[in-house]
Amino acid sequence: MSFYLMVFQGGGAVGSAIMGLIAERAGLSVALTIAAAGLALSPLAGLVWRAWHDASDPGRVLGEFVVASWDDHLRQHERVTKREQAHLERVRELTDPDHPIVITHWLAVSSRKLPGSPAKPT
Repeated sequence: MSFYLMVFQGGGAVGSAIMGLIAERAGLSVALTIAAAGLALSPLAGLVWRAWHDASDPGRVLGEFVVASWDDHLRQHERVTKREQAHLERVRELTDPDHPIVITHWLAVSSRKLPGSPAKPT
């Protein structure tokens, strides 16, 4: 039990330190946006969630969400609760209107054809 508490509290301390560094270097609005996105999307995040800073533009943050399949991703859209939707709206409110959120979908290279994907070149 004590090991569990040490790991849990240590994780909180490390996370707080990281968010403090982000706030100090990129600004409080960036740190709050990351925190709000984490709260809003953590139940939806799937297998992996990461936040990346653009080295050439410190104010730009990329959130990466990895799920097992495209079907899982589509199901996530169906499972959004009203509370999660409110969090997503709050993230949008904290976003600079001159730099809106851009969502793209990246699919792993696969040898099988996905529904709706173009035919493979021969």
